[in-house]
Order: sequence, then C-alpha cells, then structure tokens
Amino acid sequence: MELRDLEYFRVVARHGHIGRAAETLKLTQPALSKSVARLEASVGARLLERTPRGVVLTQVGIALIARATHIHTAVDGALREAKDLSSGASGQLRIGTGPTAGEHILPAVCAELLRGSPRLFIQVVVGLSDVLLAALERGELDLVFGSFPEPRIAGMTYESLGEDVLTVFTRKRHALARARQIDLSQLAGVRWALPNASVTSRRTLQHAFQTSRLPAPDVALESNSTQVLLAAVARSDMVGYLPTGAVRASGAMRELALLDVAPLRIERSLGVISRPGAYLPPVAARLMNALRRVAAKSVE
Repeated sequence: MELRDLEYFRVVARHGHIGRAAETLKLTQPALSKSVARLEASVGARLLERTPRGVVLTQVGIALIARATHIHTAVDGALREAKDLSSGASGQLRIGTGPTAGEHILPAVCAELLRGSPRLFIQVVVGLSDVLLAALERGELDLVFGSFPEPRIAGMTYESLGEDVLTVFTRKRHALARARQIDLSQLAGVRWALPNASVTSRRTLQHAFQTSRLPAPDVALESNSTQVLLAAVARSDMVGYLPTGAVRASGAMRELALLDVAPLRIERSLGVISRPGAYLPPVAARLMNALRRVAAKSVE
C-alpha cells in the first residue's frame, strides 16, 4: 500500500466523483482509477461503489478513509516538524475562524506574533464553523478559533477563552436607543442589517422570532463583513445583531448603542478547537497566550 494511493483515495472520497477528483489532482481518470484499484487489491475489498452521480464509499471504504485521514495528519505533521527543525524557522500556522472573530480579534494577534517571529507564516481561513471543522479534521487547518454554540466535538480538543454575548445594537440617535428595556415584539417592525443566513447569530435571531410567534426579521442588508454591518447601522435606522465584543471593538462604537433585549442576549463559548496529538509549531503556544489576552479584553 502506497501513501500516494491513500492520498488520492481521500480526494476521491471528498469529491464523490472520479472525474472531479482527477481534475483536482491533475491526473487522468484512468490513472486515478488504477490507483484506486491498487488500493482495493491491497485491502482485498471494494472501497467504492459507482452510482449514476459518481461514487460512494463502501463500509470498508468508510473505515479506511478514517484511518487514511489520521495517517495523512501524522505524515504531514512529521514533515512540517522536520522542516521547522532543519530550517530554524518559526513555522507555519493555519488558523480557521468565523467572520466576526476574524475581523475584530485575529488581526491584533497575528500582528503581535509576526513582530516576535518575522519568519513565521500565518494563513487565516475565514468560513462557517462546519466547513472549518471539516478542514481541521482533514488536517488542512491547525486550529479553529471562534464562538461556538456547542463547542464539545467528538475527537477534538477544546479550550474555552471566555463567553461571547450576542447583542442588539442601533445608532445612538435611533428611537429604540432611548429605551431602558426592549421587548422582542418592539423589534417586529424594524429593518435589520445581518450576517448571511447560514451564520449562527442570524439563525439564533430567526429562531427567537419564530418561538415568539413574530414575523421573520425584515432584512434590509446582508453581508459577511462585520465592518460593513456596523458602519451601515451607524449611518441608518437599521438594527444589527452581533457579538458584543465585535461592536465594542469597532471604530464605529462611538456612534452605536447597545440595546437591552433580554431574549436576544445569548451567551456563546469563545475558544479554540484543535486535533489531539497533531503537530503544532512552537509558536502555537504564543498564539494561544495572545488569544487569551485579546479575547479577555474583547469580552469584558
């Protein structure tokens, strides 16, 4: 059994299609099919079943892909560690994060790390938590940092950095900003500036309205940029819903007001998820220290 065939098999499993996997690997389909056949001969069982839409894993294939992922992670970690030791470099950090944490916490952390380690290379991937966690499991990321409604994930290590609270906010001269407490029903007629529909905070808001039998929030502006949402709310009568830390850290904070809407003050765990036993460069310890410090300030 060759490691290369295992890696090719992982790509086929990810795509569920020989043709698309071959394109990704820059191989011909016959060459990739031969690689799968060699692997099946080594195992002594079929790993894939062909369907009209592509291929699906057999039970043996499912078992092998889990092992193949662990092997890939171990080999990749060993190579990265050897490279770091031989070159004396600070290494490479691959961090996954959500849009909000990526914009208001990670920039300061990355700048601090690079000042102390000029040869360090940092890759920040911004995306949705389910996509990032899948990449972490495949060994494509070292860490995932952000807010998680349910941080305990089987087979992963989680370190909490505190709690992040979702909050409603408006511009300071908005009529709602003068109220001490606001009932959810008072927000039924406002227009919202919100993250994309797949983002957890937006789903949380929609669920709260649905539970209270209120019409769905009327979304006027949708963006995956926290800064766009904050600036738009500061200059209009739209209402926003983001983590408190993101609002307070914004340059627009002097123009914004946080509203007291009890049903929408949702606490979420802010922390870092990693793979137990996976290689992390020495600078990862400094990253964690910096994240703890910056995250603590953002949630005060």
